[in-house]
Amino acid sequence: MTKPKDYPERIEVIIALLCRAFSEEDIQHYAREKTKWKGGPAVIRRYLTEARRQIAQRADVDIDYRLGQSIDRLEDLYKRSYAMKDYDLALNIQREINRLLRLKILNEEIAAGNAVAELDNLCNEIMEQLAPVGPVNGEASPLDLIRRAGIALATTSETITQWQPQRRKK
Repeated sequence: MTKPKDYPERIEVIIALLCRAFSEEDIQHYAREKTKWKGGPAVIRRYLTEARRQIAQRADVDIDYRLGQSIDRLEDLYKRSYAMKDYDLALNIQREINRLLRLKILNEEIAAGNAVAELDNLCNEIMEQLAPVGPVNGEASPLDLIRRAGIALATTSETITQWQPQRRKK
């Protein structure tokens, strides 16, 4: 079966609908009611298959390139906001740049197998600052709590962004 001339546009429409969380049934209904596409449900399923393939392909990117591109864009926004004397915006943009750079460093540490050592170094640094503080409410000292938290983070399969502190029961 030959593809219609507007096949790429049809796939882009399907991609847009998928990105808006349309189900296959919703897309079938959309195609019937809002388009002049011919071929019925089987054709729409082929469009869906191609759209999903293209979405997956778009996710296969060069992370370093995309990170660099993101930082360049943020740097440009920073310069513009600073030139407009919008210092709050400039500060927020700088924070985002810093966050991206920390993620890159953490990713490199994990890839090199140094994440546990890095967490241990951070714990030691914090412990030096908190050394004068004693036990809290008769429990472990902040130093011990921080060390346990670092070890837990280094050995857990959860990502740091997924972790949420647990509320204490009183």
